Amino acid sequence: MSRVECANTRRSYDAATRHFEIDWGEHLPTTADSVARYLADYSGALTLNTLKHHFAALATARCFHGVRSSRGGRPEAVLTSFSPAASPRRATL
Repeated sequence: MSRVECANTRRSYDAATRHFEIDWGEHLPTTADSVARYLADYSGALTLNTLKHHFAALATARCFHGVRSSRGGRPEAVLTSFSPAASPRRATL
């Protein structure tokens, strides 16, 4: 990955974590249940790909804060209840 891609990913993840902390009102580090509620609350407003991106940003932030996954290293398991049919296409952040 190039430095430009890394910088873009970092900025994008920062925006996603700001959305979680400022717009939704939760602070990091947080619990897996809180992340699941956040994703569920925005499932009607954000696309599935945007939800996955926000989840990746929050998972990265949780790892940065030293929080381990309660699912044996598989944090993506939280997304299994979301499907493209359940998340209408809308404008992303």
